[in-house]
Amino acid sequence: MTSLTDLIATNRAFSDLADRVDADAPVHNETWPTAGAMIDHLGNIQAWVTHLVQAGVPADRKQYERPANLERADWLRQTGDALVETLETTDPARACWTLWDAEPVVAFWRRRMTNEAAKHLWDLRTAVGPEPLMPAEVSPAARAGVMDEFVDVLVPAARRRGIDPLPRDVLLVAEDLGQTWHFSRDWEVTAGPLAGTPSTVDADIMRADLGDIVLFVWQRADPWKLPNRFQIDGSDAALRAFARTPIHL
Repeated sequence: MTSLTDLIATNRAFSDLADRVDADAPVHNETWPTAGAMIDHLGNIQAWVTHLVQAGVPADRKQYERPANLERADWLRQTGDALVETLETTDPARACWTLWDAEPVVAFWRRRMTNEAAKHLWDLRTAVGPEPLMPAEVSPAARAGVMDEFVDVLVPAARRRGIDPLPRDVLLVAEDLGQTWHFSRDWEVTAGPLAGTPSTVDADIMRADLGDIVLFVWQRADPWKLPNRFQIDGSDAALRAFARTPIHL
């Protein structure tokens, strides 16, 4: 079962920064381009998911928006506390509506909201500095959970929608974890431990720490602009195709 420790730590860091950052400061996100919009987004999503977990059935997300008379950081803390309390007191195995036709139980939301908070904490930190690292509040286990969600939930959902095949296989290597993810041209994924050198694999190969691998699959880090953090072996046409494929919607 996914622990809530990472969600609690990430929400705390997000709230602390929300208290200090200028609401009009730009962030690296096209959909929510300012710190204020990003803070509202996470608070609204947390309020919506709290209701989903409590009711177990879908609801209109637009109904769960920050009241105009409530300050942003206060709204964020209220929704974060309510979400954690709801997830802590609800059986993870209880039936509940979920996204992407994933396993319809409450446990889905424990991991999903941990990942959501971590991703948007990174977004918010771009308001105060370029190219931040993966938030240190996110544990190695939770970072691995991001990859599990990407491989087991997001990629299959994207394949069902219809995405273009890759021009070549892609191999992602998290050298600090000793783990690899091999994506075939048609987006089938094989994950496993790093055994020796993968340089002979017929694939575009990218090596980085797990945190940067996560930022790459989240479309938050550009390996071609960060050569000190990413190593690309050989061709990169498939990696570039991977980077621009709309896995996340």
